[in-house]
Amino acid sequence: MFKKIFSQILISSLLITFGLALPTQSPKAEDVSGNFILVWSSDSYVPSNYQGKALPTRLSRIKVVALPIKKLSADQTWLYYRWLLDGQVAGRDSGQGKSAFNFLVTRWGGDSHEIELQTLDSQENVTGRNFISIPVVEAETLLLPPQNDYAAKNQITAKTGQEFNLLATPLFFHIKNLAELNFEWNFDGQILSSTDQKNLNIFTLKIPAGNLTESLMRQLKLDVSHKTDQFQRTVNDLTIEIK
Repeated sequence: MFKKIFSQILISSLLITFGLALPTQSPKAEDVSGNFILVWSSDSYVPSNYQGKALPTRLSRIKVVALPIKKLSADQTWLYYRWLLDGQVAGRDSGQGKSAFNFLVTRWGGDSHEIELQTLDSQENVTGRNFISIPVVEAETLLLPPQNDYAAKNQITAKTGQEFNLLATPLFFHIKNLAELNFEWNFDGQILSSTDQKNLNIFTLKIPAGNLTESLMRQLKLDVSHKTDQFQRTVNDLTIEIK
């Protein structure tokens, strides 16, 4: 028994003599769960007066930013941000102080991208986790009558003796401007073209004056397509009733 006690004393003395320390439990990392929110934006096209959010389509770029919602007790510069896209670690975009994450949309409309943010301390302890699901949509085109904030759906009315205009407003295409799109208008079976290739997103119909015994029904079709991406395309069919 005395031999056992002497051995324990000797080991302790050696540790002190050579400046060694017995292993101790790491200090508990500060829990930063709930201290961040994830916000995202997309570079999908919307007109300057559009009041909604630009929704992502395939091949759009998305930026996700971790925003603190309250001040941490410690300096935030030590935080390590680990980003995961659909369960896979984005190593190039992860690192100390990297609170923003950019990626290219690779999924189709109706699907979504799942983003996870793990915050780590200097000891690589996970101190918080945040999740966000970003829906992917298909591009669409709205047909807007003049001085009207509501898009035409299936049918619209025009009168004889008037000039009738429709503005095609594409949404969410992965473009910078409308010059990257083809516009093909087809009115009553006839494809319309513009000689100056300007204002291709505007349809103008001049209706002669006169009295009709009954309304005329004409079909208008608009095909909008991305010039370099054959998979991004919208088709609108509209009945015009002329009275």
